[in-house]
Amino acid sequence: MLFLPACLLQAELAPDDIVVLGLFEDAAMLSIEGKQQLLKKDKRNDAGVTLVEVNSHEAVVEFNGRKMTLSLSNRISARFIEAKVKIVSIALNDNQQYITTAVINGVPVEVLVDTGATMIAINSETAKNLGISTTDGEKVEAATASGMVPSTLVVIKEVSVGDIRLNNVKALIIEGSFPKKGLLGMMFLQQVEITESAGLMVLKSSL
Repeated sequence: MLFLPACLLQAELAPDDIVVLGLFEDAAMLSIEGKQQLLKKDKRNDAGVTLVEVNSHEAVVEFNGRKMTLSLSNRISARFIEAKVKIVSIALNDNQQYITTAVINGVPVEVLVDTGATMIAINSETAKNLGISTTDGEKVEAATASGMVPSTLVVIKEVSVGDIRLNNVKALIIEGSFPKKGLLGMMFLQQVEITESAGLMVLKSSL
């Protein structure tokens, strides 16, 4: 979350001075005069601003004992989000990872956004829970930290992240319990526009 320098916060803020770009669990992203910063809940930035509360509708920040409630901006929605464009924002977590929830064949799965992975990868235990059969898939081996592991290439009927949905996506099913979290790789990510700034990754699709 981006916060104002003290000199700005002490003055009255015009509507265009500060804009909420994203609200997340325990974090918020603000744009102030075109600059962005992600702020975690109960954390204080260099300007002395603390994120007190945040939910899916608004963020409460505090500076010099003064609290401000900031809501998502209709102006930003009108400027950046056209009706046909789907946008998903993912905040960087404390481990410097972008973690989100993908819905695979209708079932939510926690995934790590991994631009270094060729495709979606999930372990065989998760695949079984998702009802994904490996019987007719192509048998291959995947390189892991433990060495080469038997794996299967399959096609997943439907994968969605937020409002972005793709059909018939290639995925790798790795035998065993690795990786614990699914990997959202380039077979999905190459279908969307990706931007990253100040601890916020934005996926954008017009499909």
